[in-house]
Amino acid sequence: MNTQHFSKKLRTTLVLAGVTLSGFYHAQALAAWTGYQNLGGVVTSEPSCARSGVGQVICAVRGTNSALFVNHFNGSTWSGYQSVGGIVKSNPSCTNDGAGKVLCAVKGTDSALWVIWFNGSSWSAFQSLGGTATSDPSCTRSGTGKVICTVRGGNSGLFANSYNGSSWGGYQALGGVVDSNPSCAYTGGSSIICGVKGMDSKLYVNWFNGSTWSGYQNLGGVIHSDPSCTANTAGRVICGVKGNDSALYVQRFNGSSWSGFQNLGGTMTFEPSCATTSGNGAVCAVRGTDSALYVKRFNSGSWSVSYTNLGGFLVGSPICTNSAAGKVTCVVEGSNSALFANTGP
Repeated sequence: MNTQHFSKKLRTTLVLAGVTLSGFYHAQALAAWTGYQNLGGVVTSEPSCARSGVGQVICAVRGTNSALFVNHFNGSTWSGYQSVGGIVKSNPSCTNDGAGKVLCAVKGTDSALWVIWFNGSSWSAFQSLGGTATSDPSCTRSGTGKVICTVRGGNSGLFANSYNGSSWGGYQALGGVVDSNPSCAYTGGSSIICGVKGMDSKLYVNWFNGSTWSGYQNLGGVIHSDPSCTANTAGRVICGVKGNDSALYVQRFNGSSWSGFQNLGGTMTFEPSCATTSGNGAVCAVRGTDSALYVKRFNSGSWSVSYTNLGGFLVGSPICTNSAAGKVTCVVEGSNSALFANTGP
Protein backbone atom coordinates (compact mmCIF):
# COMPACT_ATOMS: atom_id res chain seq x y z
CA MET A 1 0.00 0.00 0.00
CA ASN A 2 1.29 3.42 -0.99
CA THR A 3 1.27 6.72 0.88
CA GLN A 4 0.34 9.77 -1.15
CA HIS A 5 -0.47 13.43 -0.53
CA PHE A 6 -3.89 14.37 0.90
CA SER A 7 -5.47 17.59 -0.31
CA LYS A 8 -6.79 19.27 2.83
CA LYS A 9 -9.22 22.10 2.10
CA LEU A 10 -10.75 23.87 5.07
CA ARG A 11 -13.96 25.26 3.66
CA THR A 12 -16.94 26.28 5.75
CA THR A 13 -19.85 26.01 3.35
CA LEU A 14 -21.82 23.61 5.55
CA VAL A 15 -25.06 25.36 6.38
CA LEU A 16 -25.56 25.26 10.14
CA ALA A 17 -27.41 28.50 10.82
CA GLY A 18 -31.02 29.25 10.14
CA VAL A 19 -32.18 25.65 10.46
CA THR A 20 -35.89 25.26 9.81
CA LEU A 21 -37.61 23.94 12.92
CA SER A 22 -39.68 20.98 11.80
CA GLY A 23 -42.55 19.27 13.59
CA PHE A 24 -40.16 16.82 15.18
CA TYR A 25 -37.61 19.34 16.39
CA HIS A 26 -36.80 18.95 20.08
CA ALA A 27 -35.53 22.38 21.11
CA GLN A 28 -34.39 21.76 24.66
CA ALA A 29 -32.17 18.84 23.63
CA LEU A 30 -29.98 21.03 21.41
CA ALA A 31 -28.23 22.49 24.44
CA ALA A 32 -26.79 19.07 25.20
CA TRP A 33 -24.97 18.91 21.83
CA THR A 34 -21.77 20.83 21.13
CA GLY A 35 -22.70 21.96 17.66
CA TYR A 36 -20.73 21.14 14.52
CA GLN A 37 -16.96 21.40 14.47
CA ASN A 38 -15.31 21.56 11.04
CA LEU A 39 -12.57 18.91 10.77
CA GLY A 40 -11.78 19.90 7.19
CA GLY A 41 -10.37 17.58 4.57
CA VAL A 42 -11.89 16.33 1.32
CA VAL A 43 -13.22 12.83 1.97
CA THR A 44 -14.22 10.10 -0.46
CA SER A 45 -15.73 7.56 1.93
CA GLU A 46 -17.89 7.39 4.98
CA PRO A 47 -15.83 7.83 8.14
CA SER A 48 -15.42 5.27 10.90
CA CYS A 49 -14.70 6.29 14.47
CA ALA A 50 -13.62 4.40 17.58
CA ARG A 51 -13.20 5.41 21.19
CA SER A 52 -9.48 5.42 22.05
CA GLY A 53 -9.75 6.49 25.68
CA VAL A 54 -12.10 8.32 28.04
CA GLY A 55 -13.46 11.20 25.98
CA GLN A 56 -11.03 10.40 23.16
CA VAL A 57 -11.90 9.34 19.63
CA ILE A 58 -10.07 8.35 16.44
CA CYS A 59 -11.83 8.82 13.09
CA ALA A 60 -10.57 7.32 9.83
CA VAL A 61 -11.60 8.19 6.28
CA ARG A 62 -10.41 7.73 2.70
CA GLY A 63 -8.90 10.84 1.08
CA THR A 64 -8.92 12.05 -2.52
CA ASN A 65 -5.82 9.95 -3.28
CA SER A 66 -7.55 6.80 -1.88
CA ALA A 67 -5.17 6.65 1.10
CA LEU A 68 -6.46 6.27 4.66
CA PHE A 69 -6.36 9.37 6.87
CA VAL A 70 -6.93 9.53 10.62
CA ASN A 71 -7.87 12.37 12.95
CA HIS A 72 -7.51 12.16 16.75
CA PHE A 73 -9.76 13.87 19.30
CA ASN A 74 -8.09 14.13 22.72
CA GLY A 75 -11.16 15.29 24.59
CA SER A 76 -10.84 18.96 23.70
CA THR A 77 -9.21 19.34 20.26
CA TRP A 78 -8.72 17.39 17.04
CA SER A 79 -5.18 16.66 15.87
CA GLY A 80 -5.70 17.29 12.17
CA TYR A 81 -5.39 14.63 9.48
CA GLN A 82 -2.51 12.14 9.36
CA SER A 83 -2.01 9.89 6.34
CA VAL A 84 -1.39 6.25 7.24
CA GLY A 85 -1.15 5.24 3.58
CA GLY A 86 -2.81 2.44 1.69
CA ILE A 87 -5.05 2.40 -1.37
CA VAL A 88 -8.51 1.97 0.09
CA LYS A 89 -11.46 0.50 -1.83
CA SER A 90 -14.13 0.53 0.89
CA ASN A 91 -15.39 2.44 3.86
CA PRO A 92 -13.09 1.78 6.83
CA SER A 93 -14.16 0.08 10.05
CA CYS A 94 -12.39 1.03 13.28
CA THR A 95 -12.69 -0.39 16.79
CA ASN A 96 -10.84 -0.36 20.08
CA ASP A 97 -9.57 -3.68 21.42
CA GLY A 98 -10.36 -2.97 25.07
CA ALA A 99 -6.65 -2.89 25.91
CA GLY A 100 -5.59 0.56 24.72
CA LYS A 101 -5.20 -0.07 20.99
CA VAL A 102 -7.36 0.87 17.99
CA LEU A 103 -7.66 -1.20 14.82
CA CYS A 104 -8.90 0.02 11.43
CA ALA A 105 -9.76 -2.38 8.60
CA VAL A 106 -10.27 -1.66 4.90
CA LYS A 107 -10.70 -3.48 1.61
CA GLY A 108 -7.61 -3.12 -0.57
CA THR A 109 -7.15 -3.01 -4.34
CA ASP A 110 -6.75 -6.80 -4.33
CA SER A 111 -10.15 -7.15 -2.58
CA ALA A 112 -8.36 -8.56 0.47
CA LEU A 113 -8.97 -7.25 3.97
CA TRP A 114 -6.14 -5.07 5.32
CA VAL A 115 -5.74 -3.95 8.95
CA ILE A 116 -3.65 -1.31 10.70
CA TRP A 117 -3.14 -0.76 14.45
CA PHE A 118 -2.70 2.35 16.62
CA ASN A 119 -0.87 1.55 19.87
CA GLY A 120 -1.54 4.85 21.59
CA SER A 121 1.35 6.74 20.04
CA SER A 122 1.98 5.47 16.50
CA TRP A 123 0.43 3.47 13.67
CA SER A 124 1.68 0.12 12.41
CA ALA A 125 2.10 -0.82 8.77
CA PHE A 126 -0.87 -2.41 6.98
CA GLN A 127 -1.23 -6.17 7.33
CA SER A 128 -3.13 -8.24 4.76
CA LEU A 129 -5.62 -10.77 6.10
CA GLY A 130 -6.32 -12.05 2.60
CA GLY A 131 -9.75 -13.14 1.45
CA THR A 132 -12.06 -11.66 -1.16
CA ALA A 133 -14.25 -8.96 0.33
CA THR A 134 -17.43 -7.85 -1.42
CA SER A 135 -18.62 -5.50 1.32
CA ASP A 136 -17.27 -3.01 3.79
CA PRO A 137 -15.77 -4.73 6.83
CA SER A 138 -17.25 -4.51 10.32
CA CYS A 139 -14.82 -4.89 13.23
CA THR A 140 -15.46 -4.91 16.96
CA ARG A 141 -13.63 -5.93 20.12
CA SER A 142 -14.41 -9.42 21.40
CA GLY A 143 -12.76 -9.23 24.81
CA THR A 144 -9.68 -7.61 26.27
CA GLY A 145 -7.11 -7.25 23.50
CA LYS A 146 -9.25 -9.29 21.11
CA VAL A 147 -10.98 -8.26 17.88
CA ILE A 148 -13.27 -9.86 15.29
CA CYS A 149 -13.65 -8.50 11.75
CA THR A 150 -16.47 -9.69 9.49
CA VAL A 151 -16.98 -9.21 5.78
CA ARG A 152 -19.15 -10.56 2.98
CA GLY A 153 -17.18 -12.91 0.73
CA GLY A 154 -17.26 -13.67 -2.97
CA ASN A 155 -20.09 -16.20 -2.48
CA SER A 156 -22.20 -13.59 -0.60
CA GLY A 157 -21.73 -15.50 2.66
CA LEU A 158 -20.45 -13.85 5.82
CA PHE A 159 -16.88 -14.54 6.96
CA ALA A 160 -15.24 -13.76 10.32
CA ASN A 161 -11.57 -13.42 11.22
CA SER A 162 -10.58 -13.32 14.90
CA TYR A 163 -7.54 -11.72 16.55
CA ASN A 164 -6.72 -13.44 19.86
CA GLY A 165 -4.33 -10.81 21.18
CA SER A 166 -1.28 -11.97 19.27
CA SER A 167 -2.35 -13.39 15.88
CA TRP A 168 -5.24 -13.74 13.45
CA GLY A 169 -7.00 -17.09 13.22
CA GLY A 170 -7.97 -17.03 9.54
CA TYR A 171 -11.43 -16.78 8.03
CA GLN A 172 -14.36 -18.77 9.35
CA ALA A 173 -17.35 -19.15 7.02
CA LEU A 174 -20.61 -18.20 8.74
CA GLY A 175 -22.75 -18.93 5.70
CA GLY A 176 -25.90 -17.10 4.74
CA VAL A 177 -26.63 -15.02 1.65
CA VAL A 178 -25.92 -11.46 2.70
CA ASP A 179 -27.30 -8.39 0.91
CA SER A 180 -25.72 -5.63 3.02
CA ASN A 181 -22.65 -4.57 4.87
CA PRO A 182 -22.52 -6.34 8.24
CA SER A 183 -22.80 -4.48 11.54
CA CYS A 184 -21.16 -6.08 14.57
CA ALA A 185 -21.20 -4.97 18.21
CA TYR A 186 -19.47 -6.10 21.40
CA THR A 187 -21.93 -7.37 24.01
CA GLY A 188 -19.57 -8.02 26.92
CA GLY A 189 -17.25 -10.82 28.02
CA SER A 190 -16.04 -12.44 24.81
CA SER A 191 -19.36 -12.08 22.98
CA ILE A 192 -20.40 -10.13 19.92
CA ILE A 193 -23.46 -9.91 17.69
CA CYS A 194 -23.55 -9.26 13.95
CA GLY A 195 -26.58 -8.05 12.02
CA VAL A 196 -27.08 -8.33 8.25
CA LYS A 197 -29.80 -7.87 5.67
CA GLY A 198 -30.75 -11.10 3.90
CA MET A 199 -31.69 -11.48 0.24
CA ASP A 200 -35.33 -11.53 1.39
CA SER A 201 -34.84 -8.03 2.94
CA LYS A 202 -35.25 -9.40 6.45
CA LEU A 203 -32.91 -8.68 9.38
CA TYR A 204 -30.75 -11.58 10.53
CA VAL A 205 -28.45 -11.73 13.55
CA ASN A 206 -25.64 -14.13 14.44
CA TRP A 207 -24.11 -14.36 17.93
CA PHE A 208 -20.55 -15.28 18.90
CA ASN A 209 -20.21 -16.44 22.54
CA GLY A 210 -16.43 -16.47 22.65
CA SER A 211 -15.97 -19.89 21.06
CA THR A 212 -18.83 -20.63 18.64
CA TRP A 213 -21.36 -18.83 16.46
CA SER A 214 -25.08 -19.37 17.08
CA GLY A 215 -26.18 -19.49 13.46
CA TYR A 216 -28.58 -16.96 11.96
CA GLN A 217 -31.77 -15.87 13.69
CA ASN A 218 -34.43 -14.28 11.47
CA LEU A 219 -35.83 -11.11 13.05
CA GLY A 220 -38.13 -10.43 10.10
CA GLY A 221 -39.09 -7.04 8.77
CA VAL A 222 -38.68 -5.49 5.33
CA ILE A 223 -35.54 -3.41 5.56
CA HIS A 224 -34.00 -1.06 3.02
CA SER A 225 -30.60 -0.26 4.49
CA ASP A 226 -27.59 -1.74 6.16
CA PRO A 227 -28.39 -2.43 9.82
CA SER A 228 -26.66 -0.54 12.62
CA CYS A 229 -26.27 -2.56 15.82
CA THR A 230 -24.94 -1.32 19.14
CA ALA A 231 -24.67 -2.99 22.53
CA ASN A 232 -23.63 -2.38 26.11
CA THR A 233 -21.77 -4.69 28.48
CA ALA A 234 -25.03 -5.89 30.02
CA GLY A 235 -25.68 -7.90 26.87
CA ARG A 236 -28.46 -5.64 25.66
CA VAL A 237 -28.53 -4.80 21.96
CA ILE A 238 -30.27 -2.27 19.71
CA CYS A 239 -30.32 -2.70 15.92
CA GLY A 240 -31.66 0.14 13.77
CA VAL A 241 -32.75 -0.10 10.12
CA LYS A 242 -34.54 1.90 7.45
CA GLY A 243 -37.98 0.43 6.85
CA ASN A 244 -40.08 0.01 3.73
CA ASP A 245 -41.70 3.42 4.40
CA SER A 246 -38.29 5.09 5.01
CA ALA A 247 -39.01 5.40 8.75
CA LEU A 248 -36.52 4.31 11.41
CA TYR A 249 -37.27 0.91 12.96
CA VAL A 250 -35.43 -0.65 15.89
CA GLN A 251 -35.22 -4.08 17.45
CA ARG A 252 -34.08 -4.35 21.08
CA PHE A 253 -32.61 -7.41 22.78
CA ASN A 254 -33.12 -7.28 26.56
CA GLY A 255 -30.70 -10.05 27.41
CA SER A 256 -33.09 -12.91 26.71
CA SER A 257 -35.43 -11.99 23.83
CA TRP A 258 -35.98 -9.53 20.99
CA SER A 259 -38.68 -6.87 21.16
CA GLY A 260 -39.95 -7.03 17.60
CA PHE A 261 -39.69 -3.98 15.36
CA GLN A 262 -40.65 -0.63 16.84
CA ASN A 263 -41.47 2.21 14.43
CA LEU A 264 -39.72 5.42 15.50
CA GLY A 265 -41.13 7.39 12.58
CA GLY A 266 -39.39 10.02 10.50
CA THR A 267 -38.45 9.88 6.83
CA MET A 268 -34.80 9.00 6.50
CA THR A 269 -32.33 8.66 3.67
CA PHE A 270 -29.40 6.22 3.73
CA GLU A 271 -28.84 3.95 6.73
CA PRO A 272 -29.02 4.94 10.42
CA SER A 273 -26.14 4.93 12.89
CA CYS A 274 -26.80 3.81 16.48
CA ALA A 275 -24.40 4.08 19.41
CA THR A 276 -24.51 3.34 23.13
CA THR A 277 -24.48 6.27 25.56
CA SER A 278 -24.39 4.93 29.14
CA GLY A 279 -26.28 2.36 31.15
CA ASN A 280 -28.86 1.00 28.75
CA GLY A 281 -29.03 4.25 26.79
CA ALA A 282 -28.47 4.76 23.07
CA VAL A 283 -28.70 7.33 20.30
CA CYS A 284 -29.78 6.57 16.72
CA ALA A 285 -28.92 9.20 14.11
CA VAL A 286 -30.34 9.57 10.60
CA ARG A 287 -30.16 11.89 7.61
CA GLY A 288 -33.53 13.48 6.92
CA THR A 289 -35.08 14.37 3.58
CA ASP A 290 -33.82 17.95 4.10
CA SER A 291 -30.28 16.48 4.47
CA ALA A 292 -30.09 17.60 8.12
CA LEU A 293 -29.00 15.34 10.97
CA TYR A 294 -31.75 14.03 13.26
CA VAL A 295 -31.28 11.97 16.43
CA LYS A 296 -33.52 9.92 18.70
CA ARG A 297 -32.44 9.00 22.21
CA PHE A 298 -33.23 5.81 24.13
CA ASN A 299 -33.13 6.28 27.89
CA SER A 300 -34.81 4.64 30.91
CA GLY A 301 -36.56 2.07 28.76
CA SER A 302 -38.18 4.36 26.19
CA TRP A 303 -37.39 6.50 23.16
CA SER A 304 -37.65 10.28 23.01
CA VAL A 305 -41.05 11.29 21.65
CA SER A 306 -39.62 13.52 18.94
CA TYR A 307 -36.45 13.72 16.90
CA THR A 308 -33.84 16.35 17.72
CA ASN A 309 -32.89 18.31 14.58
CA LEU A 310 -29.16 19.04 14.73
CA GLY A 311 -29.20 20.84 11.40
CA GLY A 312 -26.38 20.74 8.88
CA PHE A 313 -26.38 19.52 5.30
CA LEU A 314 -25.19 15.91 5.14
CA VAL A 315 -23.92 14.29 1.97
CA GLY A 316 -23.99 10.73 3.30
CA SER A 317 -24.90 8.76 6.40
CA PRO A 318 -23.88 9.88 9.89
CA ILE A 319 -21.40 7.75 11.82
CA CYS A 320 -21.79 7.78 15.61
CA THR A 321 -19.63 6.24 18.34
CA ASN A 322 -19.56 6.26 22.12
CA SER A 323 -16.94 8.83 23.15
CA ALA A 324 -17.38 9.14 26.92
CA ALA A 325 -19.81 8.26 29.67
CA GLY A 326 -23.23 9.33 28.45
CA LYS A 327 -21.87 10.95 25.30
CA VAL A 328 -21.82 10.11 21.60
CA THR A 329 -19.79 11.74 18.83
CA CYS A 330 -21.47 11.81 15.41
CA VAL A 331 -19.28 12.55 12.40
CA VAL A 332 -20.78 13.56 9.05
CA GLU A 333 -19.63 14.57 5.60
CA GLY A 334 -20.78 18.07 4.74
CA SER A 335 -21.74 19.55 1.38
CA ASN A 336 -18.13 20.64 0.83
CA SER A 337 -16.84 17.06 1.33
CA ALA A 338 -15.23 18.02 4.65
CA LEU A 339 -15.92 16.18 7.91
CA PHE A 340 -17.88 17.73 10.76
CA ALA A 341 -18.21 16.39 14.31
CA ASN A 342 -21.02 16.93 16.83
CA THR A 343 -21.01 15.50 20.37
CA GLY A 344 -23.97 14.95 22.69
CA PRO A 345 -26.32 14.37 24.38
